[in-house]
Amino acid sequence: MNSTASYFRPSSWERIFPEKSRRVIPKEADVFSAGDILETVFLVERGAVVEIRTDEFGASHAVGLSGPGTLLGGRLTSSSFARHTTRATALVESTLREISRSDFLHALIQDPELSDAFMKQLSQRLETAQALSATCESATSCEHVLGVLHEVATIFDTNNDGKSTIGIDEALLERMTGMPHGLLVATVEELRSKDLVFLEKDTIRWKP
Repeated sequence: MNSTASYFRPSSWERIFPEKSRRVIPKEADVFSAGDILETVFLVERGAVVEIRTDEFGASHAVGLSGPGTLLGGRLTSSSFARHTTRATALVESTLREISRSDFLHALIQDPELSDAFMKQLSQRLETAQALSATCESATSCEHVLGVLHEVATIFDTNNDGKSTIGIDEALLERMTGMPHGLLVATVEELRSKDLVFLEKDTIRWKP
């Protein structure tokens, strides 16, 4: 499986993100919300973060997954006045650092290595966004949920037994898929009965 940890070595970015800016985001807590003005760029040092977009009709779906060594908010650095269009939520307890977007942009301009790494990361994030969006076109609710869980497993890897290392809370999975609560519960139960997902306490994991 691919892992966000393989995007780039965290050390490539750590040298420009101040140590004192490090903070811990509890599981299911938000890093930022849609509509927040972008003032900083975040580096995920440990953990996992999902970005969820909600349209004008209230429908939501996951559009991004970030793990160690990946950035949040970097795409908007060139805008003079930018607002986040997504809500970023920690899938597990996560550690992030931050830097002002002006300092981040200055570092990219001054360092060709970071600039190249940034462009590669944008490309990989686009691939993830496209994969997540494709799940919304699934023929059935089971395929939709499995598609999202499989993408999480692909990005964050699996345990030795093949199950996803990341378990997703039902309420958060509801936002990630945009499915009504009742339909999601019925879908997860159907997948569990077919041994396609694994329920552990309050979380749902993909099972190969």
